[in-house]
Amino acid sequence: MKNDCHMSEQRYNNIQNYLVKIMAKQKFTDKDLMAFADKETKGEKAMDILSVLLQGDDEARELSARLDVFVNTRNALVNNIIKENK
Repeated sequence: MKNDCHMSEQRYNNIQNYLVKIMAKQKFTDKDLMAFADKETKGEKAMDILSVLLQGDDEARELSARLDVFVNTRNALVNNIIKENK
């Protein structure tokens, strides 16, 4: 990642390290969760997501909140399409 911003090198490195930690912490990408919300995920990936959701810990709550965004978005899109076709 190249520092194209107007900030100190130390601040840039701190932000970059923070982002790396966040990305490493998340087991599933947004694309994984979108596919899961759309019922397109099968096999091991689907089982991995379900097993984390069933744990009931902080990780499960965070994953559930992320997944809710995609489920709600999908539902809103479907409802808009249905309304347009009436």
